Order: sequence, then structure tokens, then C-alpha cells
Amino acid sequence: MKGLSFLGTIPATRAGGGILKFHWIVLGWAIAFSTTAFAEAGVATGLGVMSSNPLKITGAQSGSPAIGGHLDFYGYLKFRLGSVDSLAFVPTLGITSWFLTGKTADDGSSVLRYHLGACFEKRVGSSTIFHVGPGIFWEKISGDGQAITMPNGAGTAVFYAPSSTSVSRVVYFDVGLAFELASDQRFFTDIQLLNILSTKRTINLILAFEKDLF
Repeated sequence: MKGLSFLGTIPATRAGGGILKFHWIVLGWAIAFSTTAFAEAGVATGLGVMSSNPLKITGAQSGSPAIGGHLDFYGYLKFRLGSVDSLAFVPTLGITSWFLTGKTADDGSSVLRYHLGACFEKRVGSSTIFHVGPGIFWEKISGDGQAITMPNGAGTAVFYAPSSTSVSRVVYFDVGLAFELASDQRFFTDIQLLNILSTKRTINLILAFEKDLF
């Protein structure tokens, strides 16, 4: 694809998994597609759950161990440019339903997670679609500084929620599979690898039902 040739001039990331010149990557991939790809454009939406660090064993407020990390309801929109039978460019916007889950399991703060992805999708079987590409993930944490009693060893201790708002952002790498249930419906599984250039890598696991809007 000649439209990608200029990407060699993109500066390297900062140490610790800093932000790529992501908009140039998105622009380069978009230019790489012909007007035919835009003629085959479509939009899909998905609803499901996102688990942050699903393999991590955490302590629940009840004092018993909890497996599965932090769980959120999750929704997304996909803008598909091209056909998955050849190769489709799929910008994706996803967000967790913080207004339903509201509080984290550990410190009582309010957490909003959202991401913007620039992936490709390709059919790899009669009813299986492969999904891969990079993105940027944001996490907004806010709290009112309230006191929270939590398990601490054999007893309990008082901890305090954050009293201000902070926003962090990291680059992630996305890989997943979609299994077609009907021509316009899919079961979507996805893994987001965050901070892939850092020693503090984390994983988001997404399971969702996806449907084409048009």
C-alpha cells in the first residue's frame, strides 16, 4: 500500500510507553484505502463487559479473594471501511458504563474508561473474523475524599478515596476474534494489551454481542 510509505517518519514513542503520533497512523491507513472502501462503509455497535487484569487475584471489600480484576459494562461503535472478505479498516470508539458500575472495588473512586482504536478486520474462516491494530486508552479517576473501611490483614483499616480528578492515557495493541451468529450479528472477543513497551503491562478482556446498524 503506497499510502503507508510516509509512516517511517513518525517519531518513536517516549520511554515507558508514551503516546505515539497516533493521528498520523490513522490518517495513513485511511489514505491507503480507495473510494471503493468508503462505498462499502458500515457502522456496528456492541454491548458487553470489559475486565481489567482478568487474571489478577484481588481482595474484595468483603475480605474474600476475587478473581477477574475490575469488571465494567462496556459499549462501542465501529466504523467499518471496506469489506472483511478482503480487508477492512475499522476505527472503533469504546466506553465503559461508569454511570452503572460507578465505583471501583478497592478505593470507592469513580472510574471512566474509554478508548479509540484504529484496527483492521479480515475474514479468516466461513464465520470467523480476525481483528488487530493499535489504539489509545484513557482512564479518568475521580473521588470525593471520603473515608472507606477496608480489610487489612486480620482486621480492617480506614482508607481515603482520591479527592481530585486525574486522567491517564496509554497506547494499547488490540487483537481479537468475532464469530458470526447471523449476517449482521457477531459474538466479539477482544484482548487489549496496554503499556506494551513498559514493564507495567496490563490486559483488558472484552466479551460483547455486536450488531450491524447499517
